[in-house]
Amino acid sequence: MRSSGQSSIGSDARAAGGVTKPPPGLYLHVPGLLGPMPRGAPDLLSPDTAANLTALLSRAGRQPGGRVSAFLRYLDAVAGGALAAYGAHLEGAASYWMRAAPIRLEADRDTLVLLGPEVLRLTDDEAGFLCRELNGHFAADGIVFHALAADNWLVELECEAPDLRLQSLEEVRGRRLFEQLPGGADASRWIRHLNELQMVLHASGVSESREQAGLPRVNGVWLWSGGRLPDAFPPVWDRVASDDVVHRGVARLAGQSAESPSDPVTLCRYAAAGEAVLVSLPGAPRPTDGPGFQEWEQWLQELDRSWMGPFRAALRDGIVPALHICGRPGLEWHCRRWDRLRVWRPGRTLASLIEVDR
Repeated sequence: MRSSGQSSIGSDARAAGGVTKPPPGLYLHVPGLLGPMPRGAPDLLSPDTAANLTALLSRAGRQPGGRVSAFLRYLDAVAGGALAAYGAHLEGAASYWMRAAPIRLEADRDTLVLLGPEVLRLTDDEAGFLCRELNGHFAADGIVFHALAADNWLVELECEAPDLRLQSLEEVRGRRLFEQLPGGADASRWIRHLNELQMVLHASGVSESREQAGLPRVNGVWLWSGGRLPDAFPPVWDRVASDDVVHRGVARLAGQSAESPSDPVTLCRYAAAGEAVLVSLPGAPRPTDGPGFQEWEQWLQELDRSWMGPFRAALRDGIVPALHICGRPGLEWHCRRWDRLRVWRPGRTLASLIEVDR
């Protein structure tokens, strides 16, 4: 993904990005739904965990280039950081924005593995303090950090747009760091910035306090999806149910409103009426130990009861024409009413569907 220069979107750009209006149905995005998870974690699953999700995906078709995946990749390619700033009503329209998140880098044999902010469990106060420290260090460089939430930051640049190729957090989570470093003409300068950033985080009082409390240090920040705010964005979805600031920015720029996802039955009715409905739910917690795995399994069971159950029933009863489930770009499933009749296709177990760290 190239994060360089001014982005603008018209009908040609929409076609080039592969973002066209989807057919009616439910399009569900749950970041990290099916991993990646630590090796061995799927083997700990109880056989009856997430029965509705398992039934939906057991004989569903996998779509690496599905509609939700294409949409998410396109957002990263056309300045997701600026769209997030717009969705959060940070109105520095002339600025260049990047998405950012605090991360944890852990040694694994001869390399470092990148773990997402979910393993850190930062508080909002800690995130705000770290951003203020980083802003003090990088003030002369025109780099400003904004903490929208403990795990969701933005970086604002009041300078010329950098020439960078960046991979999204969802694509690199659980992967080896050295295979994911930034590319592009300005990569070496930004890798130096990232090294300085690590030193600031290491010396922070927040890190000292967390270590004394037995909590992991924050030892890195991941950047992705840079660019300036597009002039316009074509309406892709008939309805957006999401609290994600990027999705809210897209809806706002397209002249639409975004609602919080609250009632799956009502969303099913919208899809039954011929709407393409994007539903984005909060991401999955990542288990790092036994108690963490139990928390993840409880989260999955609640998701299964509250959302997958009603969606499965609506699909079974022919209320919604199709259900797309996406855990990350490239990991997407297309569920249809007649999937359960594909008895010739071996059914998949939930454990077999979960990705593990590489």
